[in-house]
Amino acid sequence: KVTKCIDGTEALDLLKRRSYVPDLILLDVMMPKMSGYEVCQRVREMHPRNQLPIIMVSAKSSADNIVEGLEAGCNDYVSKPFNRLELLARIATQLRVKDAWKTDVENARSTKLLQRMLPEHVIAKLKQNPALIVEEHKE
Repeated sequence: KVTKCIDGTEALDLLKRRSYVPDLILLDVMMPKMSGYEVCQRVREMHPRNQLPIIMVSAKSSADNIVEGLEAGCNDYVSKPFNRLELLARIATQLRVKDAWKTDVENARSTKLLQRMLPEHVIAKLKQNPALIVEEHKE
């Protein structure tokens, strides 16, 4: 599902009201009321880069503009006019990075849970040979 906003204020209000975090934000730099750079900084106060990727899209294509976007907190910056396939590839890449981060977080949680439940030498054995779990618990 794609949601469009007219300006940065509307986007920030929507982000605050929603009960979920969107998968990704495509953010124009030049918008009424508030620049995309400022919107990006405000989004970053609520969500880190790995939780909510932001791709800035702009006709402003100088190195200074791109650096400003990256310093504001965007994950990627695409200059207009852009190639549709390139933009789709960049979106897919950011979503894969986000999924990898989620997997890392889940693995860390699982490891902490195991550490509370089992001695370290048992965890080490299980990591070396995960088949032990199945072998020991066959009916």
